[in-house]
Amino acid sequence: MAGRRSRFNALALGFLGLLLGLAVVAGLSAPRVTGFSPDIETGEVSAAARIAISFNRPMDHASVQSHLTINPQVAGTYAWEGSSLTFRPSAHWPQGERIQVRLLSGARSARGLPLLADQEWAFTVGAPRVVYLWPAQGPADLFARSVDGAETTRLTESEHGVYDFTVSADGSVLVYSAQRLDGGTDLRRLDLASGEDRLLFACPPGNRCRSPALDAEGDRLAFEQFGLQEQAGGDWLSGPTRVWMIDGGGQAAPIGPQDHITSSPSWSPQGWLAYYDNTLKAIGVIDPAAAESEAAPGFLPSELGDIGSWSPDGRYLLFPEIIFPPDAEGGEGQIDFYSHLYRTELVTGTRVDLSAVRAGMVEDASPAYSPDGTWIAFARRSLEPGRWTLGRQVWIMREDGTGLRNLTAEPSFNHSALSWSPDGVWLVYMRFNQSDLTQSAEIWVIQADGENAHRVAEGGYLPRWIP
Repeated sequence: MAGRRSRFNALALGFLGLLLGLAVVAGLSAPRVTGFSPDIETGEVSAAARIAISFNRPMDHASVQSHLTINPQVAGTYAWEGSSLTFRPSAHWPQGERIQVRLLSGARSARGLPLLADQEWAFTVGAPRVVYLWPAQGPADLFARSVDGAETTRLTESEHGVYDFTVSADGSVLVYSAQRLDGGTDLRRLDLASGEDRLLFACPPGNRCRSPALDAEGDRLAFEQFGLQEQAGGDWLSGPTRVWMIDGGGQAAPIGPQDHITSSPSWSPQGWLAYYDNTLKAIGVIDPAAAESEAAPGFLPSELGDIGSWSPDGRYLLFPEIIFPPDAEGGEGQIDFYSHLYRTELVTGTRVDLSAVRAGMVEDASPAYSPDGTWIAFARRSLEPGRWTLGRQVWIMREDGTGLRNLTAEPSFNHSALSWSPDGVWLVYMRFNQSDLTQSAEIWVIQADGENAHRVAEGGYLPRWIP
């Protein structure tokens, strides 16, 4: 009897050990969340931020998405890359709201094993901020400031200064051109959520990489590259520029014909890349996703070489162009040329002179579409006798050229670098006193109705928005 009981106890212990072993194996094999973002509880998370979740193993996509809850709920799209999920909101998160994200237990891996515990975190959406370079004299770094100017954040601490930069469409990433001791620049990527600052592209020695431009998805980067030659006195002589592109694989390749001088890359919302071909005196547009990447939908003649602004739906490209009066003879006091804004439909090539809705001798520049595409902000200077001004003023008009009105009336100040806030309420611009060149450039904001104009930063330049 005692022997039988001993054998039973041994079998029971063995079975219990097997169960414990299986439980340990199951626990080790169960899927786990290894990272998520945004993972900071501050008021500085972008209103366009994407939610990203990483797992330790491949997951059942439908199962994870059905177990994910976001409060407040917004429409959006899911994308998977390996074992990582990204949720991209179709509209901006509500400003000032606390966004709660919860992944319920039971979400399955690709092998059917469940997530054993709920995962929950939250982040708070901040107000749009102005990001800019400062100071104008001396090595500059990137700073961000609230519209009321009450809060300023230093974003970079580069050894030799930042040359220029761009902001990703969702406002989560900055790509900037960091200056080197040899006069060249490298391209770096700054993640605003995590603070990670890493080298994205090492520009070859003796070369400068600048004017970075990210596509809407943040997968492709276009930029200018040109060689440098040091002159007597420490000055640098710039060689001809050429546009390059880095795809998702990290490989850099030049864009356009090899012997052409190209510059000013700009992405459309649907992923077309526009650039200026100085050799052809035209704006080239290519589709990098096409089988032949250099097959362009078309070349748009352009003497000024200003790419201008894409409409939010990617249908139009709006840019300034020179006009020569038919009776111009170059006499004393006579206007030899002026500039209007032309809206070009990319598919049909239809071109409309929006400045001609109220025709006149004007110098129009720096167009910028509002986020919803209904308004266009631009800088204008009248060239007609009695209305001539030293500097360009800020104007807005509807997308068809109607509803024209000026927001500033400061004849001695030139206004440029216009950019809309993501909610379409504010315009940021750079202001410079043309009658006193000793004064520093300033960054100002103004509401789209012309109210509440005020200075955000003195001595700053190249303003943009972080949603």
